[in-house]
Amino acid sequence: MDKKINVLDILIDNFTAKEAMQKTMEYMQSEPTNIVGVLTANNLMQAAEIEGYKDNVERFDMVIAGDISVLEAAGVDEGPMLKETKRQIYLKMLFRYLSKHRKRVFFLTNNETVCGRIQEHLESEYRGLYIAGSIIVRENETADDMIINEINGSETDCVIAVLESPMQEEFILKNQQLIDTRVWLALGDALVPVRKVNKSRFRLADFLAGRALKRENEKYKKAGWQTDHEYGL
Repeated sequence: MDKKINVLDILIDNFTAKEAMQKTMEYMQSEPTNIVGVLTANNLMQAAEIEGYKDNVERFDMVIAGDISVLEAAGVDEGPMLKETKRQIYLKMLFRYLSKHRKRVFFLTNNETVCGRIQEHLESEYRGLYIAGSIIVRENETADDMIINEINGSETDCVIAVLESPMQEEFILKNQQLIDTRVWLALGDALVPVRKVNKSRFRLADFLAGRALKRENEKYKKAGWQTDHEYGL
């Protein structure tokens, strides 16, 4: 399972939902905290504008595509892969696993409305899911110790971060070694309930970001080829 695709010089694991889920289950059984990132076209278009974003994402243990625009930009045209990503099959499998095995889940979000929408959706769709708690993380949050203590006190198995970049990546990596959990799931804006808070805005943003990502990735690949050619590679 060493398949990778390259989008704007960020390596993304080109896993099927089943492969990604198998990897996640391994993380759930291991001692160190593992980070799983789900990247959308919007995330990747921000990458060039956010200093250190690429370096932070490269420190994640697994990175998967959160929408089909990411796969299309990389030239992935396999029907099953596109269909699985569009239907968010990996996330559905993950939440079913967490529900079935009564794993404890803790949420970090920027927005109370989003937090409520997520919990309402998950409690409705995955009846056995144990939501141990949630915290609203404000911009320039300084009370890291309070957040860490609350998460650790809940004895959670999976921390799900639904935060804006670059706060999400910086917060996770800064506190990775301090949180007693098995998996950090960096979701950003990938989860459907998050997008339903402002459906029309996300629909337009996704369309524009998808087109822009494909165009920018073509420029990147062309520039890379020209550089290699100059050096006779």
